[in-house]
Amino acid sequence: MRLISLILIASFFLLLPIFDATHIYNASYPIKTANGNVLYVGGDGPNNYTNIQDAINAAEDGYTIKVYPGIYNQTFVYPEYFNATVVAVVNKSVSLIGIIENGEKPVIDAGGKTGFLVLANNCTVEGFKFVHAAIAVRYSENILIKNNEITAKFVGTSIGWSTNFVIINNNITNCGSYAMEILYHHQNKKGNFIISHNKVIDNGYGIHVGYNDNGNISFNYILSNEEGGISLVVCNNISIFNNTIGYHIYPGIQLMECSNCTVTKNEIYRNGAGIMLQAITHWWEPAHNNVITRNNIYSNSVGIYIEMFVEENYITYNNFDNRLNAYFWYDTYTYRNIWLYNYWSGWHLPIPKPIIGQFIFDIGPLAFTIPWLMFDWHPAMEPWEI
Repeated sequence: MRLISLILIASFFLLLPIFDATHIYNASYPIKTANGNVLYVGGDGPNNYTNIQDAINAAEDGYTIKVYPGIYNQTFVYPEYFNATVVAVVNKSVSLIGIIENGEKPVIDAGGKTGFLVLANNCTVEGFKFVHAAIAVRYSENILIKNNEITAKFVGTSIGWSTNFVIINNNITNCGSYAMEILYHHQNKKGNFIISHNKVIDNGYGIHVGYNDNGNISFNYILSNEEGGISLVVCNNISIFNNTIGYHIYPGIQLMECSNCTVTKNEIYRNGAGIMLQAITHWWEPAHNNVITRNNIYSNSVGIYIEMFVEENYITYNNFDNRLNAYFWYDTYTYRNIWLYNYWSGWHLPIPKPIIGQFIFDIGPLAFTIPWLMFDWHPAMEPWEI
């Protein structure tokens, strides 16, 4: 019965039209609109505030707080949230907008701590330069983080237990840990997020998303981070498309125990592995139904690597040109994946392309490893235009 199912799925892909990334999940989310009331911080206006927290304290929901260029480095301990040291606690629904003058943005310097701690719904943080300062969002909805420059001692942008957020057009560099860390959706609501058009360069790690569903990661430059590019852990229905991901020791894209995700039209090069599919604990519900299609995957140590409880995923219409184009490892799950119409460097025969891996099976207390094969049943003879 399983064989019949796989044949039907394969037949579907034979008839699949050319993949169009514009059809991928690309929703927008409601970010608050200001009510017209504006407060100012810095500058030389007679009623301007001297620090950002004073303006937030004076504001009401719906206000916009505009901040003139300058260095804002006065921190305080906020006992209501684990004694966090912060420049400002955003505990009202306000828009914080940096004013740019002569190319200069307002600088938030937290001395290695948190710049802005966002604890309210319907907030915007736009147009700041964070130096040794992170943006942290907790238990919030409808958040926009836009047009910022971020350098932090540890994590650059940290989102936790939140939903409906957009992170767009930021430069995040030289963070000691993750450039972005997105963990846990809010009160059983799905994540619903967009991470788009950011430059994520020279950090400890690029973008890490755990336990969130329904989002897209698109049009980002994710380069030369010390470890990896994008990692998803226990996520569903995430689209990763039109990103440039390169120069990482570990995978450019890692999907760990993820299902129903799409990876398409990415440039993935010079990583330890271009793409890694992995599931190590949920053998009763393997990672499945991920689609990897129309990517350029080249100059990686391994193009695509599949490990353990990963089955019924679809790898189609990709270009592979790597030191080792593909490899898989473990037991019966890994070879239940479907490969079709990929271009493989060095393979020019119009017959199924073998993919070499390892198969492990147990006999009593003993485990044995033997070489095993999967096949791309219809390999492309020329690279695809992507």
